[in-house]
Amino acid sequence: MVRQVGSSIGIAILGTIFFGTVGNLSGITGFVMGIRYAILSAVGILILTIPLVFLFPKKAQQHSDTF
Repeated sequence: MVRQVGSSIGIAILGTIFFGTVGNLSGITGFVMGIRYAILSAVGILILTIPLVFLFPKKAQQHSDTF
């Protein structure tokens, strides 16, 4: 469920960047610049989040099923 929400938010952000750029420019130039900015934004977000992976615990915690 969390992965689906994260994916939806990511698509919404990249779509906003793309269509915001396309709306300001005309023709094929707007499309190319929109794709360029969306891809660069996705790569930037990826570069910023990769170091966060190393902050996760190395082993999963064991949970007991007793209440």
